[in-house]
Amino acid sequence: LLAKEPLYAGTRGGVTTRNVRPVLFPTQQDLGHAIFGAAIPTQVTPQQEPVVLKLTVTHTNLENARYPLAIGHYDGDVFAGAEWVLDARLDNKLSKRRAMNLYPGPEGTVEVILAPEMQPPGALVIGLGEIGQLTADIVTRGVTEAALRLALVTLEQQQKRASQTKGEEAETNAPPGPLSVQMSSLLIGRRGGRSLSIESAITAITTGVIEANRLLRDNKLSDAVRLTEIQFVEIHEDFAIRAAHTLRDLRSHLRLALMDDELLDIYPYLIRGEGGYVNQPASEYATGWWRRLQVTVPKSTAPRPTAPGAGQGDGGQHDDADDSGGALQFVLLTDRARAEQTLQATQRALVEQLVAQTIDRTTTDLDIPATLYELLLPNGLKNQPLESNNLLLVLDPQAAHYPWGMMAERQVRQGEQAPTLRPLAVRMGMLRQLTTASYRSQVVSPRTKNALVIGEPRLDDPNYPPLPG
Repeated sequence: LLAKEPLYAGTRGGVTTRNVRPVLFPTQQDLGHAIFGAAIPTQVTPQQEPVVLKLTVTHTNLENARYPLAIGHYDGDVFAGAEWVLDARLDNKLSKRRAMNLYPGPEGTVEVILAPEMQPPGALVIGLGEIGQLTADIVTRGVTEAALRLALVTLEQQQKRASQTKGEEAETNAPPGPLSVQMSSLLIGRRGGRSLSIESAITAITTGVIEANRLLRDNKLSDAVRLTEIQFVEIHEDFAIRAAHTLRDLRSHLRLALMDDELLDIYPYLIRGEGGYVNQPASEYATGWWRRLQVTVPKSTAPRPTAPGAGQGDGGQHDDADDSGGALQFVLLTDRARAEQTLQATQRALVEQLVAQTIDRTTTDLDIPATLYELLLPNGLKNQPLESNNLLLVLDPQAAHYPWGMMAERQVRQGEQAPTLRPLAVRMGMLRQLTTASYRSQVVSPRTKNALVIGEPRLDDPNYPPLPG
């Protein structure tokens, strides 16, 4: 029955108590087993089936890759070497995507292209970011995303085929366990700017696939699909042998990173295929790669760029910022060498004067370009055979002020007594690339082979001032 009087705040109702039996540990049964020397039965927990990743190295060309081939691409780079061959083998599927601005390049971008009827049966293109900034972590993250996309696309295709079949045929075609997905891979990051070692490349790629399997497990997909094999493909024999030796020691290198349910099935011998080369090329630039030379002015000493003819009406006076001294920093992005040169204030003033003289008149005299060559280029670069390779100059706004293509080197040829002057732009292929912080994120690709060239001749008429930029 309910109470006749209402309850007020603070009024307590009746409390029902219950006798709770304490939990004894060990239990009486455990004590009995201990007294008579019997083993205490333990509760067996079901263990998850280990994920086995098979690793092999094949000395062959990429045409003989058994699975979709993983390859790296730098942001803004051209197709050269293996990437050019892969594009041709896949019926220009790579270049078509690049023409529509759908091709990877920046760090974190990937593209999965499946072509089961072709050889290799697809491509996994991984964006490597800017040339000269590559690290093993960038390769690992890119491989992880590419492997995940490959696994999911393969799983969805298998599920679609299964849904189209019915009855006994569906049961017959159903795989007994998780769907196995395999991939082939070049030694991503071994070639190009600040390239990785073979050991670092293999470790980064393997770690990326292991991480992809972990993400599949965390998302409850490990029972449906798994990445089970990586076939490393290398066309040069000496690199392939080094890669096979790296695989032998890979298990010990990753012993702390592997979990209990992760196993590596490493084939310790080199598999020889068709189309491989015995020797490596004398230079990686022989495959179409352009050597990249970055020239920058450090911000702490960056002089204010002087327009041609500036200072002529001020009595030769210069701004203090221009006389504070500056430095030109040269970095070969595609090599491991680094060369630096500091230009004193008097040298920079002389360079500005020489540059102004070269644009005042049309002449074939190369004495001034030869002087610029000696003043601007560091000795470390002068001693390198730059003329044997195409050169891409990556310049900041201050360094772009100088006429790098006009510079000429004095060379004495065999049978000639007088030195011959030839500009750098004549001796080799040369392009200039401007680095800037302000740009359009979405660049419209040209649809025709037309170019707009804007000239800026020097005019003394004040009605026609120099163009900005």
